[in-house]
Amino acid sequence: MSQAKERVLEMCTKALQIEADGKAFYQRAAEMCHNKLGKEVFSMLMADEEVHAKRIQMIYDAMKLKESWTDDWKCLGTANPDLVNFIKIRAAKGEPDPQAGDVEALDVGLISEDASINFYKGQLAAATDPLERAFLNKMVEEESVHYQVLNDMKFYLTNPAEWFLEKEHSGLDGA
Repeated sequence: MSQAKERVLEMCTKALQIEADGKAFYQRAAEMCHNKLGKEVFSMLMADEEVHAKRIQMIYDAMKLKESWTDDWKCLGTANPDLVNFIKIRAAKGEPDPQAGDVEALDVGLISEDASINFYKGQLAAATDPLERAFLNKMVEEESVHYQVLNDMKFYLTNPAEWFLEKEHSGLDGA
């Protein structure tokens, strides 16, 4: 087995664990969250982590059979392509009712997503195959969206008035 193939298989093994841990965390967070919007966000993130794991498993299985990358993983798409706008769309439907544990779960999620981003960025340094680089860039992009959504959700729950002012681009001049 080539050194490059071993590196990719090892990366996939670590990535599968990261995604499994993320999915398990978001499942627990969704079950324990007191805020309806928070439950929905955690559930959507859980679904995304599942798509990530399937994508990585496809790559792992393909690399076990041959030495080269394929772009089969692209067929899975993204579980929740509108995740970035989800909070903005749903926030107008009700006032936040955060519990301390909800905000703490968001903090844990932020740390986890940041670690995922750093893992995939770190793998880019050794990646030479264009399909591998495309995969890693896609993962960085999607994990960055997760981070952005969690950060936005935390802002919404902890300071809804300021969130609405900033996100809805409201003015204070009466215009």
